[in-house]
Amino acid sequence: MKTKEAVSKMNIVDRIVKDAKRNPKRIVFPETDDERVIEGVRKISKEGVAFPVLIGNKKKLVSKINDKKAMKKITIIEPEFSNQYFISLIKEKLGKNASIYLNDKVYYGLYLMEIGEADALISGAAHTTAHTVRAALKMIGMRRDVKRISSYFIISKEENNYLFADCAINIMPNEKELAEIAFLTCKSAEQIGIMDKRIAFISFSTKGSAQHPSLERIRKAVTLARNKIKKAKVDGELQIDAAIVPEVAIRKCPDSPIKGKANILIFPDLQSGNIAYKMAERFGRYEAIGPIIQGLNKPVNDLSRGCNAKDIFYVAAITSKQLNKE
Repeated sequence: MKTKEAVSKMNIVDRIVKDAKRNPKRIVFPETDDERVIEGVRKISKEGVAFPVLIGNKKKLVSKINDKKAMKKITIIEPEFSNQYFISLIKEKLGKNASIYLNDKVYYGLYLMEIGEADALISGAAHTTAHTVRAALKMIGMRRDVKRISSYFIISKEENNYLFADCAINIMPNEKELAEIAFLTCKSAEQIGIMDKRIAFISFSTKGSAQHPSLERIRKAVTLARNKIKKAKVDGELQIDAAIVPEVAIRKCPDSPIKGKANILIFPDLQSGNIAYKMAERFGRYEAIGPIIQGLNKPVNDLSRGCNAKDIFYVAAITSKQLNKE
């Protein structure tokens, strides 16, 4: 039996998987021609983190999965692109552009969510982030309290766990958008079980060590975030070492409330965020799971086109956790 200390030190991803198994949800996977998706779905079903809903030819998919145990928890839906309700819904949501997407399995998967056949959707192994996000915005829509959707990655290795945002959607967010990204990522952290939230706005400068017009946007975002986020420590602008290495923080920013122990990193633009998460993954050998999209009415999550079956499994576990209201 694990001690309380051992449980508290459990990798955040392992905790998410454990929680997802308690209350698995129905998740649509439209990219059933991709072997990585099939392998991921097989693992998702057998380990019970979600109930996969696959779009495609039933006979072919049963043959591809080739696992009786996995098939017990998998639903296969053959798309009816001629279904009149599907056609009318696409036309209502997309207007004059509807005809382009009448045979698109991502849109069909979102339609299945609309009619209650699924709770969430995961796509992106074979589609761009833009395709998945645009489809979700058109079909599912954004929450009323959100100005712009954003995303985060879980960056994890052993007991070291971080959330990186935004690494997939917003190219050059202004100060209000940066503050909202921080706010939404803080909420996402709570959702996956991170309660001690320490948010750092990352820059090439630490607390005024450099001066440049580009830094004003970050400094204003820090002020806005501090006013909006009450249950977390917020600081910036900070260089990455000052944000995550206590020994460096003591020298560079001794008065910082996060003291070099940030676990939520807010990047100033998409370029730096995207580079950072891929370097952590490829050079640092961290798990980089996501992007997890925040701000939609219902969960729709993206995959990197460089993903593998394990990534798909973890994103499914996080998606089930997003839907878990306990």
